[in-house]
Amino acid sequence: FIPHISWVDPNTFRPLIPPRRVAFGDNSFVEAIGTGTMTLITKKAEVKLSNVLVVPDFKVSLVSVSKLAQHGLYSVF
Repeated sequence: FIPHISWVDPNTFRPLIPPRRVAFGDNSFVEAIGTGTMTLITKKAEVKLSNVLVVPDFKVSLVSVSKLAQHGLYSVF
């Protein structure tokens, strides 16, 4: 999830009509307004993330560590 549509490559943005409701464990939800591809810039590489949900109500970004691992990438906390 990312909060800013400007982070998505404009050539890849696809609006979700109607918006997609994303639910959380505490029964709250937010709405994703679209999907697209963004570039995650790290100290060692630039990684293209596809099918990223744009959720304007989010204040932070979330990355699926399991999806990174499926593609041979890892994260260090």
